Amino acid sequence: HKRSMATILFNDTQTFRSEIKKAAVHIVPFEYCLYPPENIEDDGERIEFVKKKAAQLLEGAQYLRGDVDSLGRTSNFAHPALRKICLAVYYCNSSKSLHQFVEFQTSVPDRALVLVSAIICRVLMTFKKHGTIKNETLCREEVDDAYHNLTSLVDQVWRNEYHGNKLERMLQEWARAGMTGYSTREAAQPETDEWEVVLD
Repeated sequence: HKRSMATILFNDTQTFRSEIKKAAVHIVPFEYCLYPPENIEDDGERIEFVKKKAAQLLEGAQYLRGDVDSLGRTSNFAHPALRKICLAVYYCNSSKSLHQFVEFQTSVPDRALVLVSAIICRVLMTFKKHGTIKNETLCREEVDDAYHNLTSLVDQVWRNEYHGNKLERMLQEWARAGMTGYSTREAAQPETDEWEVVLD
């Protein structure tokens, strides 16, 4: 799974990281139920509840897991929050959307998934620390640390025949969902026949 030019550009651009963070700040609390139950009225207790919930999600990287599959096996990197953030950022209507890159049209690149996972991790760390979201800027070093650790995890998934195949199918399904309404293309083609090569 080589890193495509689109993914390399994406990872090196602070703008995209901040776009992912914006989406994560809105999606994470809902998807991970980071709200205290109504019967907890004390503010301090409410904050403690959220801190504890975030800590549980971070333990063993549980925040990455979706529901178990029909065989009762774990679904790694499959939490609905990851899917929603990937679709919101990579396949949006913005000029920054990466759906225009061939690499994103048939499957969400795994390193793009890892970057979303790393930023979700940092958002959850903020909830664990404060019990609420703070308007903190992303610390590049912390995101990079999470990114490298998560890259190792996704590589372990790829090396497993069952889970690797399942991850591949899932990322292809996400891209299909994201590309709905967009046309796919193999590569940018010249608009007139003034530009051509003979490949005989």
